[in-house]
Amino acid sequence: VELMGGEVWVESVEGTGTTFFFTIRAPTAPAPKRAQMSLAKVELTGRRLLFVDDNATNRRIMSLQAQAWGMIPYATGSPSDAIRMIADGETFDVIVLDMNMPDMDGIELARGIRALGDKGSIPLVLLSSMVPISEQKKMEMEGVNFAAVLSKPIKPSPLLNAFMAVFAGAPTRFAKPDQPKSPVLDSAMAAKFPLRILLVDDNATNRKLGFKVLERLGYRAELAGDGQSAISSYAEGRHDIILMDIEMPDMDGVEATRLIRASGSREQRQPYIVALTANAMAGDRERYLDAGMDDYLSKPLRVEELVASLKRAVLVSGQRSNNLSNGPGETG
Repeated sequence: VELMGGEVWVESVEGTGTTFFFTIRAPTAPAPKRAQMSLAKVELTGRRLLFVDDNATNRRIMSLQAQAWGMIPYATGSPSDAIRMIADGETFDVIVLDMNMPDMDGIELARGIRALGDKGSIPLVLLSSMVPISEQKKMEMEGVNFAAVLSKPIKPSPLLNAFMAVFAGAPTRFAKPDQPKSPVLDSAMAAKFPLRILLVDDNATNRKLGFKVLERLGYRAELAGDGQSAISSYAEGRHDIILMDIEMPDMDGVEATRLIRASGSREQRQPYIVALTANAMAGDRERYLDAGMDDYLSKPLRVEELVASLKRAVLVSGQRSNNLSNGPGETG
């Protein structure tokens, strides 16, 4: 750490635990282009987050992460201040609570929030370094109705999944004039480019989020949770495009694609199949294309890239229709 121009230190509290910190000097990373908006940001932009943690470093990290997702973070180290803010009429879309805080722990704070009645009916996410959670704590949590309980140190991926589980299907809160607005999606796209879409993903949250984004584009996608279901759904529906997750149990997206390709006859128009994966390695794109896939998108999906892929599907579907109508036995 010191060779990189930084420093390292430790803070320890008896009976609570030890936290290690370090700083390093690194070049500034270029900011992502605003047009490259992840699908998660569609749901999270403008959402008001309250984070309660007595550790100032944790509050800063959470605030920066929430801002990167387009959220509007508010942070406090005082549970009593959090209750006062809510009681005074401050509105939040989700509240993240630390379990271990002096004076009032996360469960006690959650009970205090719920005691505020309608003002306290806000989704609550609890962060705990006690893994597994003791039976006593589980009993104390009954009746609080936490939306999620996550272990610390918290990583962005499980936190994002928790937020998506909270907000997917929830109405978007109207933003104030000074709040950032969610990107506008073309609701007439389906009318201009009609497609029968099958979305395949073994993660229920990913399916729900993908369905909502496609719905905002005017599409009513059919959903499948595994490779075998994808094959059955395609056999019944003959979809124009299949958004195929690669990493699935039992039968992955590559095998499902091979079987779909093998099931079609020369007289049938083949679907446009798009590979979806969060763990792309060198050479994977070629492997997916060799398996019969037409396109490739990395996860988390980005709205602009998804729209571009749908438009490519329209073009290729038209070409395949022409090839079928002008079969090998016909002349122009």
